[in-house]
Amino acid sequence: MRGGAEVSGRSAGSSAQAGGGSMGPDAADHVAAGCLTVGGGVEAQRIVGRDREIDRLARILSRRHDPHAAVFGEPGVGKTALIRGLIWELTEGRLRGLLLGRREICWLSPDTDRAALGQPSGLIVVDGADLAPNPVELLAWAAGLPGPVVLTLVEPERALVGRFGTVHLTEPDREIALAMVRAACADLERHYQVVSFTDAAIARAVDAGGTLPNSAVRLLDDAAALALVTALEPCPIDVAEVEAVLADPA
Repeated sequence: MRGGAEVSGRSAGSSAQAGGGSMGPDAADHVAAGCLTVGGGVEAQRIVGRDREIDRLARILSRRHDPHAAVFGEPGVGKTALIRGLIWELTEGRLRGLLLGRREICWLSPDTDRAALGQPSGLIVVDGADLAPNPVELLAWAAGLPGPVVLTLVEPERALVGRFGTVHLTEPDREIALAMVRAACADLERHYQVVSFTDAAIARAVDAGGTLPNSAVRLLDDAAALALVTALEPCPIDVAEVEAVLADPA
């Protein structure tokens, strides 16, 4: 990867500029069992409108002492996307000079068998930590790791106090939400190859999702899939396609 970043495999990316290089020939040997890595199920993604939150997260994870962060916010607000955005900035963007970007990235699910991991190294990500069978035990395990670790969860746990730096994601205003979703539509267009999204469709999806970016993107994704299955030919996604999904959600 650029900037000397060392992650496992090549970033598939979910934006045109997301991506990276490969690790050294022996680096894969150092990835803990049970970890998903960039290129092995984890995407780096350039996002817009969250520079302040990304910088705060990078600041916490770069600390010498207690480099442990918790990203919290309501479902759909973009917690997972924020971490993908951080990975993109560390490997391809404006934070490439940070030592943090040279670490391996180990992405865990909340029910990962942590005993099988041994002592994982690099940047540890636990997405959906509050869904773990025993969230308090998971938090204690994460807080005891010597290196950087970031958790995502809906509500901050009492056990986080004094042990984790926090990044609180709130619902963006409408203009920022529009910019976020418009950027994400570029990824959808690359995926479908034969669809495009009108500004009116993007605005309708944002309004229907209450400016939660993930909700709007999923709505547009479903609208594109429905339009292709119905028309079986290239088509622009407009308000009518969004309304069709709202009337018959899958």
